Amino acid sequence: MSDLNFKVITSEMTIKALEYQSDENSMNNVFASGHWLLGNVGKKNISMVNMQGTKIVNALHLKHNYFFGANIAEIVGEPFIQYNDIISNDAAGVEQFLNNTHDALPANKISALHLRNVRVDAKIYNYCQKFGMVIKENNAPCLDMAKFKNFDEYLASMSKSTRKTYRNFFKKLNVEHQYYINDEITKDLAKQIIKLKTDQLALIGQSSRAFAQDINIEKLINLVSTPSDDFKTIASITKCNGKLASASISFVKGKNYYGYVLAMGSDFSKYCPGNNQILLNIKWAFDNGLEYFDLLSPEDDYKLRWTKGRSIAVYDFLIPMNKRGKIYGHLYLKTIRPILKSIYLFLKKYRFKLGFKG
Repeated sequence: MSDLNFKVITSEMTIKALEYQSDENSMNNVFASGHWLLGNVGKKNISMVNMQGTKIVNALHLKHNYFFGANIAEIVGEPFIQYNDIISNDAAGVEQFLNNTHDALPANKISALHLRNVRVDAKIYNYCQKFGMVIKENNAPCLDMAKFKNFDEYLASMSKSTRKTYRNFFKKLNVEHQYYINDEITKDLAKQIIKLKTDQLALIGQSSRAFAQDINIEKLINLVSTPSDDFKTIASITKCNGKLASASISFVKGKNYYGYVLAMGSDFSKYCPGNNQILLNIKWAFDNGLEYFDLLSPEDDYKLRWTKGRSIAVYDFLIPMNKRGKIYGHLYLKTIRPILKSIYLFLKKYRFKLGFKG
């Protein structure tokens, strides 16, 4: 596509305006969208775009900051986005766009590009393999729904205990289940679901980057309660005997369902409300003609249970642009950070045990 015009944008106001550039028919994953610019653009942003006239064909929106003397860039939307990739509405321009981006980053004093959860089918994957170092390898569990005729056939493939628990959930409790789509999702509803999730994490002594700070929680509430032109946002709540038992926030683009937040309370734990919330969401996906039910990275036995053991490989990459970027990758990301993380998890687990003893 010789008529493409590559631009580097550093103006905060210009980048904010790109939030509204979308293409609902594109084949991007749900996290490669201008929607994630909402509330996440400041002075330390840089965007690379391929323009065809007034239309954006390719884009990579980054934020950057200094760590240990290196200026590290990551995709705008972290820590809320799950898959890192470029926005691309035409595959023909991808290679040229990435080559231009690779030249533009060091020219704009970026030491390294840090990408998380890059799928092996991502448009940026080959570029990462060519220029980057693997920081972490994981998998993202994903159910291929085309292997089943309908939800009933899928449910029949699950264990006897899972089927029994699902039936008893409706037999022994007064269950109310409701879906909300796009502008039906109010800020109050988003707050309710996210509070249920933060309470759940606190109860089991776990943490998440997206829920680690109040400012992140406010941003997330705003992101999920603001409709996107690129994809559908689905909120689902389940009440048992009039009380909130479980809830979820998910996204749908094309034939793909992305399970984003799953939250559950402790009042009805014997009836496994979280398990049944997932099953109800899978049923909704079947009923709406979807083909893939993605539970996102990281992989664990619980997620694989629902995807019948199927997953796709994802990688964290660091693409160094200079010596400082290489030092940051080898010294901090590969050496110091794993040690700090181990110490943090040990202390968190220790404090959690002390809390129960108290």
